[in-house]
Amino acid sequence: MRNGHPTDVSLLILGLALASPGCGSSSNGFAPNSTGGTSADASVGVQDSGEVGEEAMPGSQPDSSVQTDGSANSTVDSGPLSSFDSSLAAGDASSPSDSSTTTTGTLASEEGPPSPDDGGVAVDPSLLAKCSGTAPIACHFGGSIGNYDITVEVGGATAGNTSVMAEISREMLAPVATTAGETAKYTMVVNVREPEGQPVADLTGAASLPSGLDMYFWGNDGGAALLSGIGYAPAVDPIVVYLATDSTGCDQFDTAFAGWGQWLPQYFSAPISVANYGNSGVDTPGFATLSHYWPTIQGLITAKDFLLIELGDNDKTDSEAAITQGLTTMITGARAKGATPLLMTPANRAIFTNGVVDPYMTGNVPTVMAQVAAAQNVTLLDLTTRTTTWIQSLGPNGYAPYFAPGENDHFNQAGANIVSGFVRDLIVEAKVPVLSSYVR
Repeated sequence: MRNGHPTDVSLLILGLALASPGCGSSSNGFAPNSTGGTSADASVGVQDSGEVGEEAMPGSQPDSSVQTDGSANSTVDSGPLSSFDSSLAAGDASSPSDSSTTTTGTLASEEGPPSPDDGGVAVDPSLLAKCSGTAPIACHFGGSIGNYDITVEVGGATAGNTSVMAEISREMLAPVATTAGETAKYTMVVNVREPEGQPVADLTGAASLPSGLDMYFWGNDGGAALLSGIGYAPAVDPIVVYLATDSTGCDQFDTAFAGWGQWLPQYFSAPISVANYGNSGVDTPGFATLSHYWPTIQGLITAKDFLLIELGDNDKTDSEAAITQGLTTMITGARAKGATPLLMTPANRAIFTNGVVDPYMTGNVPTVMAQVAAAQNVTLLDLTTRTTTWIQSLGPNGYAPYFAPGENDHFNQAGANIVSGFVRDLIVEAKVPVLSSYVR
């Protein structure tokens, strides 16, 4: 959600009340965008919409008319609040001051918009006929499950500010501000699954969504979304990052919640595709054995792919031996297919004692993960420490703007945006081969 407007799902299932809140109750670029060619007559405009509630996603039905003029843009913003605190986005209240201790998860507003990409599939002007609406611009292309190479050209005759989502509120591109007459091209890979969202927890809601490839273009910070061109084709040679995670990282259906994995794709250009198999309530042993999770991934993963494992939120009753076995099963299985496993310790909760963030306690998972990583010679990404430092910097009275209403565990979209930035930073700092080369 940007500037308080609902995400794509709310436009498709108006008034649908979810059976449970979020997925977890049981449980950007570095340089300014450059100027490309202009395509003023083909651009589509977007206006803002209203706030969305926690239990349902009422939203507004998009106007089927196509606009060729957009309102003037201003600076990029990020976050779900109708009155977003720019000091938080800029890191004044959220970023630890000691950069030697941690690197903060940075927002588009901190670094500038993503740099435009070269190459990619050709833009097809006829595809704009499949896009309509003003809040957001919604494009429904159909097609089968799999990975799709996407090229988008944002900008147009007027100034705009455009971000890109796909499928279930999946952030594909951070906001890009364009001046009048300016366009910029970006490449990405979208993973299309059925059901969309979580493999199990969202079956009812996902059944109401259109099948195939869906893309959404949002306006930001008072600026209109402008889409001048789009092209897509089945991905020729994607590198897929399969996510093994829980409610803290999954593709959330309820827009009051958001998973870090849902917002991770914005940080990767083609050929990287993020396939998020995270699900509410799943623990490490369950993910390793239940058919919807690792056994499904194991049938899909190839030698060039990655398996990023971040679990632990539901391991309360699991023994260290069971957690070790689950992690080892997935690591050895990924390696048997020639893929690269990565372990990432779980995000911490915003629980304080005398003003100090409590250490992560569930199942002693960070320690177990470190032991398994050493034994199996697997790269370990320490998200626990990174998020603990961040939450401590926010303090017991400052963390709420980044978590779902009343929560200290599950993130909202502002929090997921920041934590996904931490994940990106950890991948870069670890110099993960291949994967770190395609970070925006």
